Amino acid sequence: MLKRCHIDCKYIFIAPPSIDELEKRLRIRGTDSEADIQSKLKQAVGDLGTGATPGAFNAILTNDDVEFTVGEFLFSLQNWYPDLDFDAIYLQQGAGSEPAAAETATKK
Repeated sequence: MLKRCHIDCKYIFIAPPSIDELEKRLRIRGTDSEADIQSKLKQAVGDLGTGATPGAFNAILTNDDVEFTVGEFLFSLQNWYPDLDFDAIYLQQGAGSEPAAAETATKK
């Protein structure tokens, strides 16, 4: 929907490793009713179809390991916006340094 608005931005799709894994995560979280879980799974199937549409997203990340996925996300941002000062952002947030996952993502 947003792409039709011609907003100059990047689109990232973050997918679960599988529907089965998504269901497992939802159940472990324990915050949703059975009906909510089924609704979310149904929505996810449609979303995964959209995510697989060629050209719909600038990057597709699979969240099988949260730290690695964050690293891939940051790596994508650094490639798209090389003038963005990530060190300053980390310092403002009190992190002090980049997550090790960012280094791992560059090796993928």
